[in-house]
Amino acid sequence: MRWRATSTAGSPRAATPTAPRRCATCCAPSWTGCARRKTRTAHCVGSLSYVFNHHERDLAERLTALQHAHHDLTVSTMHAHLDHDHCIESAILRGPVRDVRRFADAISAERGVRHGNLNIVMVDVTPAHRHGRGHAHVHVRPQR
Repeated sequence: MRWRATSTAGSPRAATPTAPRRCATCCAPSWTGCARRKTRTAHCVGSLSYVFNHHERDLAERLTALQHAHHDLTVSTMHAHLDHDHCIESAILRGPVRDVRRFADAISAERGVRHGNLNIVMVDVTPAHRHGRGHAHVHVRPQR
């Protein structure tokens, strides 16, 4: 992360120990307010849709293996046949934004996958709790 020093008026000046530090990417007043840092720890739910050719060598097995390797992110997957050669899959994902994006990029980068598209909704995660005798769990709420 690059930092730049600014005066109190906001104009750039030479870096000095008394100058406030600002993130050069998002101009947050400090590293703790940096949008990039918040994205690393932020959570989301996402919908990943992609079309693939099921005749591509071992592609279905590779996609399934990726989903199993990231079982903590994959909530559900739906598969439908489009024609004799192509299928569409939609996966509902939940987890840290960084991990969800990496998983979506890995799926989309597989040879034979076409039209990969990820839609993300940022969410707030509640602390783990119980309802009566039930198991501990969290809730996610869309951010406003």
